[in-house]
Amino acid sequence: MQLKLWDVAKRRVLCTVQAHNGFVRAIAYSQETSSLYTVGDDKLIKQWKSEAEDGSDLKAPVNTILTGGMLTGISPHRSKPILATCGEACNLWEHTRAQPIKTFQWGVDSLQSIKFNQVEENILG
Repeated sequence: MQLKLWDVAKRRVLCTVQAHNGFVRAIAYSQETSSLYTVGDDKLIKQWKSEAEDGSDLKAPVNTILTGGMLTGISPHRSKPILATCGEACNLWEHTRAQPIKTFQWGVDSLQSIKFNQVEENILG
């Protein structure tokens, strides 16, 4: 599926890129890295630089991580180079590693959404 950057005030698309094979399940912005992170049905985490206002730097991902399972959510940490993803399990990732640094699982249930707490930075919800 496609990732589109919109100029909402002018109601027009600035940039369109092919982000994932299948649906894009979640998107999140990291102020620390000035990047967008997407997860999709193709079991990939993709990092997209998003510094240019016109979206010219969104042509290709700067980092792609192949995960072992389906992902439905992503949340970057506010001040550390860590991402949390959810789906079949909850995983913590460093931006530069291809394997999770920690995995949490609770039975057979899948998780639909995940967010780092903005005040208590070491709490996930």
